[in-house]
Amino acid sequence: MALSSCVSTPETYGHFDGTIQSEWLSGDKARKMKLLQGISYTDPVGKEWDVPAGAEVDGASIPRMLWSVIGSPFVGNYRNASVVHDYYCDTRSESWQDTHRMFYHACLANGTPLKQAKIMFVAVFAKGPRWGYGFNDPLAGVSDAEVEELMQWAGENDASLEDMEQQVLSKAGQ
Repeated sequence: MALSSCVSTPETYGHFDGTIQSEWLSGDKARKMKLLQGISYTDPVGKEWDVPAGAEVDGASIPRMLWSVIGSPFVGNYRNASVVHDYYCDTRSESWQDTHRMFYHACLANGTPLKQAKIMFVAVFAKGPRWGYGFNDPLAGVSDAEVEELMQWAGENDASLEDMEQQVLSKAGQ
């Protein structure tokens, strides 16, 4: 099943190469899809985020609390970003911070409106997966209500990526 086509956008956000072609899995993996061919996203500084054929993704790295606001992980103009983000959340081959930043830029590269990309980013940065050596989660205490406040703030302000990260970290007392 072809989920989307190659997307070309201004280099300020990066670009995708390839088309997501996948098959839905069954049994205990019924909520997952398997990529039939690899895709890649090149971020604004030229770093390639490759997802190989055979990768299995389930969209779970997008916090469920967002699904009622923007839709589930495999619909909408953030779908390609969701697939790449999910793969890197599973492999943990890059830092969680870089992985979530990539998601923000990839959403914009795929045509997600800026306000929606900001709302999604603060939610993923606050409640998405986090990992690292000797990791002590600085954001564990951020409540869903605080995340909703952050989402509203992000949608209403002309904040940079760094401003959004700082706002999220301030909710955690960082």
